Order: sequence, then structure tokens, then C-alpha cells
Amino acid sequence: MTRVLIIDDHPIVVQGWRQLLEDARVTEIYEARDIADGCGQYRAHRPDVIILDLTIGKSELGGISFIERLRRRDRQTPILVFTMHNDPMIVGRALAIGATGYVLKDGPFNELSRAFAEICHGRTYLSPCHLPLTSDEKRGAANPLSCLNRQELETL
Repeated sequence: MTRVLIIDDHPIVVQGWRQLLEDARVTEIYEARDIADGCGQYRAHRPDVIILDLTIGKSELGGISFIERLRRRDRQTPILVFTMHNDPMIVGRALAIGATGYVLKDGPFNELSRAFAEICHGRTYLSPCHLPLTSDEKRGAANPLSCLNRQELETL
């Protein structure tokens, strides 16, 4: 059975994911509207998959700090980033610190189920517009944001 945690502050997005996951016969779906609640839900339920928006509330890239914190204690749980951020540097940063997949909110609806299936099977998924990223960008080596700390990233 797959347990899924959705961390997003937009109720319509959460409801859309919930419907898609229920259609895929996922029965344990947990929700968090902010990063603090997301951390609590993760500790309480140990989900098999996390779906995460990078922009939560007033924190422009709070999802990045969530990935960093989670990866310090859990290197295995797949994280699917579902966001509006299309900047290759942000994509590269998210992948370098441990995101398993990256999907844009303005992409086609059928991409969501494909991305979810891929990361559930242990594979990385990128929106087709991000496939040209070089392997160096995926690792963050060519990413000028990689030298910034969390506070600097949030300020930027």
C-alpha cells in the first residue's frame, strides 16, 4: 500500500492530487498546508511518497529547505516536486539536494500520473521541458545557487 503526503498550501491543488491518487487506488493520503505541518505529518505517518510544492505560504522556496532537512534523515522516500518554478537553476538545485521528480503546475494533467508512477518505481521524472538539463546541472555542479544557504535562497 502506498502512503502519500501532499504538502501544498492551495486547497484546489491538494484536492486535485487527492482525486488523482484515489483514482490510482491510493488509500492513505495525508495533507499539510505548510512546511511545519509537513514535517509533523512525515514523522507521524512515514509516507512512501511525498508530493511537494516549493513555494509554501510566504516562504518563496521553503520546499527546498524541507527537502534538505528530510534528506538528512531519510535518503529513500521519493519526493515529487510539483511547482510553478521553471528556472533551470531551481530545478537543478531541487534535484541536487534530493528531489526525485520535478513537474510544473502548468503542464498537462496526464503528466501527473506518469510522474507519480515513475517515482513510485524508483525512477527520476522530469517534465519534458527539463529533459535537456545536463548531468552536471542535475547534480548541481553548474548551479550558481548551490553555494547559497537557505536564508540566502529565501531572500533571493
